[in-house]
Order: sequence, then structure tokens, then C-alpha cells
Amino acid sequence: MQFDLMDWFLLSTIIFFILLGITSATIAYKKRRSYFPGLTCIFMAGLFTILFAFKLYHIADAQRAALDATITKAWYHPEQGEQNSKPADHTITFGNQTYRYIGDIAGFAANGQGEAFDNRGNLILSGTFRDNQLHGTGIWYRPDGTTRYSGHFRYNQLHGKGINYDSQGNIAINGSYRNGKLHGEVYHYKDGKVHTFSKYENGKRVKVLRQY
Repeated sequence: MQFDLMDWFLLSTIIFFILLGITSATIAYKKRRSYFPGLTCIFMAGLFTILFAFKLYHIADAQRAALDATITKAWYHPEQGEQNSKPADHTITFGNQTYRYIGDIAGFAANGQGEAFDNRGNLILSGTFRDNQLHGTGIWYRPDGTTRYSGHFRYNQLHGKGINYDSQGNIAINGSYRNGKLHGEVYHYKDGKVHTFSKYENGKRVKVLRQY
């Protein structure tokens, strides 16, 4: 990391106030004067130290982002329609299965928008990823291309509002999940129409609120 003019200015100011504070405190001790000037200098040195650290942190953060962008650009070329063979394709795990991932990479992991494919090239997952896991809004597909689930995920688990579909594309369940289990108010469908309205707790139906 290279220092710019502002970095050297902040560093010099910190050293100046530290030395001035030590000198003032020494004089105050010998001549029995107030320590206030020395404490003020130490306070200023601390303040500039915080500013200096804040600036360095943001520089380092920007450099990490630039490095991630460089790495992503080095192995993924959209204009070619495929990834380079070196390094190997990025993979993620979902439901004890490993899938090939194509999408945003940050920190050497799937972070951002992306898609996951099985070994036959079928699209299985699409949405927002965090640390190699589906996290946020996403869609879970069957290998035949039909949608299995559309809604919210939390670290690869169904979590929040979501809709389940049957193999014919009809809504089967419309409700909320918590840690992969139905939790809260849930609508069950039959033949494309609402059949029951129930309340769930941790995957168990505790009450049928309405029967249609």
C-alpha cells in the first residue's frame, strides 16, 4: 500500500501532537502547571489517528474490491459465452448436491446475482447469493425446467415468503417459511384453487383457519 500526500500529512500531524503532548506534560510535571495542554495534544493525536485509520480502511476495502473484479475478469469472459478452464468452474452446494455456478464473484465466493446448473446443464437455481449460498430472493427449478419454488431464501434454506408449484406449474403452497420449514399463515391449493388456510409452527400445522 502506497501513502499519498494526505496520508503523510495525517501521519506527521499525529507524530507532532504526540511529541507536543509529551513535551507539554513533561513541562507541566516539572513546573507544577496544568496538564490540560498536554492532554489536549494527546486528544488531537487520537483524533487524527482515527481519521488516518478510517482512510486506510477504505483504501484497503477499495483495493480488495478491485482485486475481486480483476480475478473475476481474469476467469470469466461473457463475450466468449463461457468460462476459462483455469481456474476450474466455480461450484456451490445446495441440498447436498453440487452445482456449477455462473454469476457474480467476490472474495472468491458466489456473492451477488447468479445461476446454478446441474451436470447436465439444467438450470436449478437463480437469484441472489451470499458466501456460496442462495440468500435473498431466488427461484428453485426442477431439472425439467418447471419452477419448484419462488421466494425468499436464507443461507440455502427457504426462509420468508414463498410459493411452491407442482410439476404442472400450478400453485401448491403460498405462505411463509422459517429455516426451511413452513411457519406462519399458509395457503394450500388444490387444482389451482385455494383449499385450506392454516397456521404452521416449525413445519407442523397447528390450526386450520379456514376450509374452502
